[in-house]
Amino acid sequence: MVFFSNPNNLEPQKWEQIVEVNKNISELLKITDLDTVERCISSAIFSEREKLYMERNGVKRSKAQGCGIHRLIGNGKPCSAGCRTIGGDHEKLWIKDGKPYSLTSEPYVLNNKTLEELIYFCNENNLQFNITNDSFHFPTSTLFVEFKRKEES
Repeated sequence: MVFFSNPNNLEPQKWEQIVEVNKNISELLKITDLDTVERCISSAIFSEREKLYMERNGVKRSKAQGCGIHRLIGNGKPCSAGCRTIGGDHEKLWIKDGKPYSLTSEPYVLNNKTLEELIYFCNENNLQFNITNDSFHFPTSTLFVEFKRKEES
C-alpha cells in the first residue's frame, strides 16, 4: 500500500479510516481482477462526480432522446438517428437556463486521427472541446470530453 500524503490533512481518525479502506481494496485485489476493483471504485464515485459537474456549471442533464450534438450546435431539435460525436461514448447533453450548455462524452480512448477529426468538426461547427480526467462513467478507465459553443466558453 502506497500513500503519498494525507492530502487534506485529515484528522487522525478519518485518516485511519482511509487507510483501512485502502487495505480492503488491496484485499479485494487478491480475490478478483483489477477490472472488477476499478468498477467497484467507479460505481462508488459516479454520482458524486456527476453532482459536482452539475453544481460547478449550474446545469442539469437533458431528458431529450437522440443526439445532443445537433442541439448544442444549434441545428434545432436532436435528430432521431442517435448521432454521436467523433470518438464519442456515454454522451450527455447538459442544459443551463433552458438551453443546451454542453455535451459531454466519456470515451475509453482517443487517438491522433480522432483528435484531428474532432478539431476539424469543432472548427466547422463553432465548438471547442476540453479533455480531462474528470469522468464520472467508469472514471478509472474513461476520459472526460466536454464540448461547448465557443461563445459559451
